[in-house]
Amino acid sequence: MQPFGWEFFKTLASVGAEELPFDDGEFHFAYCRNVLDHTQNADEVLREIARVLHPRGQLLLACDARHGRGGGPPHPYAWSIETLETRVFGQFEPVTPITLLDDTKTPVGREQSRGQRVRWVCRVRRKTTPL
Repeated sequence: MQPFGWEFFKTLASVGAEELPFDDGEFHFAYCRNVLDHTQNADEVLREIARVLHPRGQLLLACDARHGRGGGPPHPYAWSIETLETRVFGQFEPVTPITLLDDTKTPVGREQSRGQRVRWVCRVRRKTTPL
């Protein structure tokens, strides 16, 4: 936040993402990086983000996929790419192609990503009729 200057922000709050203190449709853009695998209820976080996004709003989502590695208290979720996409695409639809980045931030293909941690990145918008 600091590089932009505090005067550019309407409000600043530290809250759990499972229950956001904002009105429905209040935001046109949300950014969620390396959050979902650290939450206690990722599905609820996704529902809350969808709720606070404007109907034409978008979410830039980046999440680590570990293919079975990870877990434990700091990482309640050890997402595979497929599991992450099932959860995300229940509430959202892609706006951009999905990008998978390895540890050096180099794009890799799905087959190339098997067995390693990758960062899954996609810009999405909320579905008009979520599942």
